[in-house]
Amino acid sequence: MHRSTKWSAFAAVLAVAVFSVPAAIPLASAAPGSAGPPATVSTDDARAADDHLDRLVRELHLPGITARVVDRDGTLWTGSRGQDGGGSDAITPTTPFLIGSVAKSLTAILVTRRLEAGRLGIDDPITDHLPWLRDADGVTVGELLTHTSGYTRNDGLAVAERFDTAPGAIRRAAEALRHSGSRGPFEYSDANYLVLGALVEADSGNSFADVLRDELTEPLGMHRTSAASAEATDLPAGHRFWFGHPRVYDPGFDDSGAPFGYVTSTLDDLTAYVRALYGSAPAVVSTSVVDSVTTPHVRGGTADYGYGWRIHPPDSDGLTVVDHTGATPGYFAHVLMRSDGRSAVVLADAYGESVAPTLADTAQQLLMAFDGGRPTLADGDTMLGALPWALSVLAGLGLVVAVLAVRRPRRVALRIAVLIGVVLVIVAVRLAPALLGVGGSQVRIWLPDSALALDVATWTWILAGVVLIVGGFVGHRRHRTPTGSTVVTDQAAARGPAVGDPADAVPGSGSTA
Repeated sequence: MHRSTKWSAFAAVLAVAVFSVPAAIPLASAAPGSAGPPATVSTDDARAADDHLDRLVRELHLPGITARVVDRDGTLWTGSRGQDGGGSDAITPTTPFLIGSVAKSLTAILVTRRLEAGRLGIDDPITDHLPWLRDADGVTVGELLTHTSGYTRNDGLAVAERFDTAPGAIRRAAEALRHSGSRGPFEYSDANYLVLGALVEADSGNSFADVLRDELTEPLGMHRTSAASAEATDLPAGHRFWFGHPRVYDPGFDDSGAPFGYVTSTLDDLTAYVRALYGSAPAVVSTSVVDSVTTPHVRGGTADYGYGWRIHPPDSDGLTVVDHTGATPGYFAHVLMRSDGRSAVVLADAYGESVAPTLADTAQQLLMAFDGGRPTLADGDTMLGALPWALSVLAGLGLVVAVLAVRRPRRVALRIAVLIGVVLVIVAVRLAPALLGVGGSQVRIWLPDSALALDVATWTWILAGVVLIVGGFVGHRRHRTPTGSTVVTDQAAARGPAVGDPADAVPGSGSTA
């Protein structure tokens, strides 16, 4: 559910150093107005936002997207484009999407409310509440909230996308967790919020979906937000990208993934959520809870991390940003809030790692339109975009080698040398994902076109290896001289049978053998 940086290394090793400083964002003090009449905006600003959304849809081939910009006076702009996954209904602010890792912020609020009520302690060992959890001795609630528990990215990926919809799905996924890292350093992992979801269930005695609905989404009027498959039946199919073009992807809902990513919501509901974080519903989300989740607690990669939110340092205008992106296979979400009260929400029914940087920049660009600037389209991940094509070329080369290997090389030593090269290619192709810390199943889920090209490349090079081996064996048999046999040379065969040989006898000529 995390951003695409984890996949860029799959195509190339890229090093980027980004420095930030701790900063808090006074969200509750900059509450936007209610969802009443839209705020007065410049026609040029609205047109710039519309044009940017149009260009985004056109250049990324997005099937559907909806976005909104709000400030303390109300809604500045709303834009929706395209059709839902079924292709029958237009995308609107009430169309449900999976919100991916934005769901972590919801889980963080549920946990933080319990911390404030004294039902949990920030330094409580998680095994005090979940004694059945394996390999988690010493891990605390606070470490889980800040991704410093020692659960690795791959620990989380290993239990993601289980598509388990039976009661008890969250506990079953948590029971399957492995804890393979070291406590202390920040490492973003879905595993942390999976365990927190199990903690919410253990503390409440109810399912995570019921707690989320009763304590947060229903009181906030988020009536189309759900964390249960039984309530998410109207979720349209999403799309994954295959060689730059979206294809429908609808594997179903995963109740076990609700605490860290599998929550459905709409643009209208997430707008209500943003307003609550700015202080519109203190009885549901108190100012102290907002402060806790949006205060930097740890340095986390390119930004600081609170509880379920990333906090970016003030920009040149002194504005601090709190945000989180979310991605599940087939969907993208982004909630971005600024300290001046302006915010943007973006939902799309398609996702691909190669277009992730462009999607992730959309909220900021839409806000720029209402700051008097002109939005630009961020570049996608060129390496990941080229990866399936490069692997396809590699597959084609394997096929070429297989065809040529039928007759060449004829020298045994050279054929063996080529075979060794083929084996090395096969090993490199199959081991590359594992060496870069990416599981094969995850490649198939998040990079389906590359996974297919990878498989085809593997088989064409295996075919080349088989042809080299079989061709060498047949050639060796053809040129081998059996003991006691007579070898007929090419020159002798060309001259034909010698005079007087039995083969010269013509039936009926009177000759004898």
